[in-house]
Amino acid sequence: MSSVAVVGGGIGGLTAAWELVRAGVQVDLYEAADRLGGSIAPATLCPGGGMEAGELPGQRSSDFRREDHDKAAGGGEGNREVRDPRERGGVGAGHATAQLASGINTVVVDAGAEAFATRTPAVREFLTELGLDGQIVSPNPAGAWLQLPDLAAPLPATGILGIPGDPEADDVVRILGADEAARAAEDLTAPMTWSPAQSPSLGEVVADRMGPAVLAKLVAPITSGVHSADPYDLPISTAHPKLFSFMLAEGSLARAVEKLRAAAPAGSSLGVKAAVTAHRREASGVSPPGSAVQSLHGGMNTLISALETQLREFGARIHLSQTVCEIPSNAGSDTVISLNSTHRPGAEGKPDLVVLAVDAAQAAGLLAEPVAAQRPAASGVALVTLLVHAPELDAHPRGTGILVAPAVEGIGAKAMTHISAKWAWTAQALQARLGPGHHLVRLSYGRLTRAKTGARAESSETRLACGACGALPEATEGCPQCGQAIEGRAQSDRGTGDDAAPLGYHTDDGALYRAALEDISRLTGISIGPDQVLDHTVVRWRRNAVSPQTHQLQEAAAAWAGCGGPRIALVGESFAGTGLAQVIPHARQAARQLLEKGRGG
Repeated sequence: MSSVAVVGGGIGGLTAAWELVRAGVQVDLYEAADRLGGSIAPATLCPGGGMEAGELPGQRSSDFRREDHDKAAGGGEGNREVRDPRERGGVGAGHATAQLASGINTVVVDAGAEAFATRTPAVREFLTELGLDGQIVSPNPAGAWLQLPDLAAPLPATGILGIPGDPEADDVVRILGADEAARAAEDLTAPMTWSPAQSPSLGEVVADRMGPAVLAKLVAPITSGVHSADPYDLPISTAHPKLFSFMLAEGSLARAVEKLRAAAPAGSSLGVKAAVTAHRREASGVSPPGSAVQSLHGGMNTLISALETQLREFGARIHLSQTVCEIPSNAGSDTVISLNSTHRPGAEGKPDLVVLAVDAAQAAGLLAEPVAAQRPAASGVALVTLLVHAPELDAHPRGTGILVAPAVEGIGAKAMTHISAKWAWTAQALQARLGPGHHLVRLSYGRLTRAKTGARAESSETRLACGACGALPEATEGCPQCGQAIEGRAQSDRGTGDDAAPLGYHTDDGALYRAALEDISRLTGISIGPDQVLDHTVVRWRRNAVSPQTHQLQEAAAAWAGCGGPRIALVGESFAGTGLAQVIPHARQAARQLLEKGRGG
């Protein structure tokens, strides 16, 4: 029976291991951390628990700083330099958004990824195979809002990535104004000047077809807050794999958006905001349009629990707190999977196949590719989750959350998610356990800084680092790995001056907490004081972009097999792109190809 070593226990490594073990391969999975899941991780809030005399609720900060993943490989992709949530309340399998520990007055919240994109059926099909399809839930169709410098308004209902399918719809005109909406509508009749041979950025296409106002007011807040990319740094093929080809076929960007929305899988929609009629359709038994994302009842952590359970049932061996320092270089080598601990595996340590589910820098180190092994300066996002008693939020004043346009001043966050408004089961769990009027709100820090070079500054003032889970965008030519977005420590709590770094990954917990208290009030229009905060957590995620040396690393992996070493597959965000909709199908395909080559070789 073939054997495989999977290095990294994030979602990419777990998915590949699951695919392989079901095919009858003996799997050994090595994870540097003491838990699986990578960026799908829990943090625990304790309402009023552990308070000392004289301490205000919410003054405790959960400092989950941990930077041991740089030393060797084995940390799941997306888990590099994670300031990792695991100290308080353990690593229970519940959602992160409000799984309530039995017998303890605690709330488990998502510390990272809380949902998956529905633009393709890949994740849903995977969940169905795992037996989790009955747990899939859609968010509140009320949708999110936009915060612009002079206006807060709901996101238009017929868009993809903020691009309107109907440029002259009332909700679009409200944000753009009549003149700019008319400019956007010119897309419907203007000659198509783009061609299949081109590979433009999202920003270039939107500005050309619909004008700079659509780009600045509708698209940039989404690419910043959700996709962590300046629209000019985000290839349109990365933003949406079918948008460019549909635009060319339809001769219009708006018509491409409409067609993609119409072709969305049942139970989901590619639009940012679902139609208001979703509730009526669901009540009548008709599949609702849903949302651009879905999650699991009980949270995305149930995915990790299900994968771990099934891997062990199929006979996979999981080695936690084990980092891999070396892999066999050729068939005659005495080297086994070498770990930086006293644990030395036996025969299972010299595998026929290897899956590297780590970032590009770690993969380069294991493959002896020093040029590719350079790691950019630490950068990422800081997420502040607040558990508050604020009945004023029962009305969901900003829908499921709000995206902040990069041009907005006086607000440090780039996005706010009203978790208990977004996921109905979370609100029900909070009420059942804590009573009415309790809410979970998460604010994301790591905003774009003002671009100061080249023509880019005229069309895009800011550069960014992820809102929902901390992932960084794919790197493109001219993009300095997106690490410059939040270099250095914030010089002030607000970080809004030209000479001050924005609040983010490097900002201390106290400054982030104070900023979150100010921002939640400014973004919701409701005054919320520290006495209403029952607890909070601060979690930092550091991520790497898709490596520009991906092809080089793939060639290096192939060379090992050519020299008699194990066949190697590379999976995870550094090689697949950001998000579960990218990572999961890529890992499954890579595992299948690894098996086919192994059997053929």
